[in-house]
Amino acid sequence: MLARGTALRSVAVAVVALALSAPAQAQLLERQVLVVYDSRSTDSLRVAEYYAGSAKVPGGVGGQPGSRPGVRVIDISTLPGGGVFPFTADITHPDFRTKIRNPLRTYLTTNNLARSVRYIVLTKGMPHRIT
Repeated sequence: MLARGTALRSVAVAVVALALSAPAQAQLLERQVLVVYDSRSTDSLRVAEYYAGSAKVPGGVGGQPGSRPGVRVIDISTLPGGGVFPFTADITHPDFRTKIRNPLRTYLTTNNLARSVRYIVLTKGMPHRIT
């Protein structure tokens, strides 16, 4: 009986080890990420440059190759109705809808990205709390 219990434990350990070493099935791909920045904010621009690279970020001056060059980027201030100025941590719900959500929704729909972009990342310098 002791040998059988040891064998079952060995099998259980092997199954757990195999499960932990298997690659994840739902991996995040760079092309599924949209980095949203506002070029009027130096911090926001620099964060977008860091991720996507200076060449993909209009107005980028850092000469950075990008730590994730496959991500998509959009300058919210270039979208009709987009952008928040002055830059604050808080945004009202009506302003969020009109200055961030709706312009991004229109951009994703117009560019046929609504199904391919799974993650939207707002950079430093953009509001992060809805009041």
